[in-house]
Amino acid sequence: MDLDPILELARRRGILVVEDAAHAFGARYKGRPAGTLGDFGAFSFHEKKNVNSFGEGGILATNLPVGEKLRQARFLGLDPSRKAASWVYDVVALEGRRGPFVAGNSSSTEIQAVGLSVQLARMPRILEERRRAAEYLSGRFAASPALVPEQPDSADFLSTHHLYLLQTSPGSAGVQKLKEELAARGVANIPHFAPLYKFELLHRLGYSERSCARSCPVAEEAFLRRFTHLPLHGLPGERLTNLADAVLAAAARL
Repeated sequence: MDLDPILELARRRGILVVEDAAHAFGARYKGRPAGTLGDFGAFSFHEKKNVNSFGEGGILATNLPVGEKLRQARFLGLDPSRKAASWVYDVVALEGRRGPFVAGNSSSTEIQAVGLSVQLARMPRILEERRRAAEYLSGRFAASPALVPEQPDSADFLSTHHLYLLQTSPGSAGVQKLKEELAARGVANIPHFAPLYKFELLHRLGYSERSCARSCPVAEEAFLRRFTHLPLHGLPGERLTNLADAVLAAAARL
């Protein structure tokens, strides 16, 4: 997918682009690191990500001149350059689009920072191991007419391979049947992302799931009939081979 026309259209219309790069730390698009394509880029270091900070954690990146406001927004609005009456610092209200708001507390601990620093040093090896695992699975799955292997990395697209994208062929029985077969073989799998309009939150905000589904046929096709994800983390050779064998056996039932 070519993102450049979308980004250019957003900029011409004065729309701020917030890039969800939660799983993409280390990925690249046409030579540019993920998280630098939009006006803001958000990364996650939750314990399930490729690199983590011993629990929750994240980074927000931007080239916009809002650094000081972001620092205040992540830590209660605390302003050590000012003092409240008889106290050592002030806590200020931050200005938002709809007026002042109260900042939250998104600070991390020192031990989390140490852990993340160690993880970042290991990141090239982690990404290389995952890339090799993904290439092995794609090579095995190419033999099945019921499966569509994941696209390999290229000069324009470099993935972090957080999960393996497994798709079923249009002429097969579909992903719901495949998921049943995988579950019967003890293979963990989940379509990691669901269309937002399927969640109760969107229903409460007034969005009709039926209307959204009619206007989003590609999302419906992908989620309900075409894709699921497989784990790639911590799979040594024998376990990776067993995973591929189980998936191919399940696909043969389609």
